Amino acid sequence: QLPLADSHRAWAVALTLLAAYTLTMARDLSAFDSPELALAAYGLGLGHPPGQPLHLLLAHAFAQAPGVSALFAMNLLSAVAGALCILPAWSLAETLLGRERLVPIWIALVFVPIGLHPLLWESATRIEVYSLASFFCLWAIARVAVPERARDLGYAGIALGLGACANPYLSVIAALALAPGLLVAVVRRRIALRAIPRAVAGGCIGLLPYLYVPWAASREYVPGVLVWGRPNDPDSLRRYFLGLDYARSRGITAPEWMSHVVDWCAWAWDRGVLALLITGLFGVLLAERRSLLLTAAALGSTLLGVSLIASNTLWQPDIPDYLGYLVLAGWIAGAGVVALLARANEIGRWRASCWSTT
Repeated sequence: QLPLADSHRAWAVALTLLAAYTLTMARDLSAFDSPELALAAYGLGLGHPPGQPLHLLLAHAFAQAPGVSALFAMNLLSAVAGALCILPAWSLAETLLGRERLVPIWIALVFVPIGLHPLLWESATRIEVYSLASFFCLWAIARVAVPERARDLGYAGIALGLGACANPYLSVIAALALAPGLLVAVVRRRIALRAIPRAVAGGCIGLLPYLYVPWAASREYVPGVLVWGRPNDPDSLRRYFLGLDYARSRGITAPEWMSHVVDWCAWAWDRGVLALLITGLFGVLLAERRSLLLTAAALGSTLLGVSLIASNTLWQPDIPDYLGYLVLAGWIAGAGVVALLARANEIGRWRASCWSTT
């Protein structure tokens, strides 16, 4: 369970964002990986490595919804996951402000335009894995961000494992971004060292949906079932899980990588992506309840996401899938923006009261 002091408002904003996503989402197939993900999910097959089993199984379940087309329902899964990201992001904003104070509703509503920012809107309105993976990663970060909850890292580990069953890169980014804050907490004895094995065990539990992959690989000859790469023997399955089909897409030199970083930053600045990420980071840094863990999570998820994007040899900065690796950073930044506005509002009210008494 997430720590939420004002769950009713958080759910109201989430439902508002869900309505906006549903009205603007795709009703059919869209570009890039969406057709493949839809076909694999509809027939209980297997998509590109490493399989995305949690997204696949949930998309298949959504496709059985009565009264709507399967494609509408599978697009709706992304909308639901994107809207649910509000809940852990709201929890992070409360952590930054101090849980004894509620976030004013007019400031909380800022989450709606943040959620409609192209960085977050794009993956929540078509068949994709990024919103679902980001929800579980955000949940893990929000759980760990509260000191009294951080001691039990098992639940956070489960969430990161489930996130990896939708997109492993995002879970690795979240884990690495959390690592500095958790290490400091262990050194300062705020978290017991024995909590780390619990997190690892939780992660293993969260990864259980990957057991679906060998079963699905055996269905390659079932009519109408898409199975990527025929991973129906141990060696093929090993190649599949290692993603060796994509090995060439990561063979990049350091100068090329740096060129891509500069190119992407220029592109992201022109489109307001960097503005959201930088403003949110300042919100985290200037929060009344500054947290090393959340600062590291905000900075780490941004830097690691950009680094991963820039490592692609097939390079176009405006490829929509690339933005998916920054959905996690975008929602943390959203929490920082809300905390920054709430803090500015409190300072403004304090100054107004001082003027009125003088």
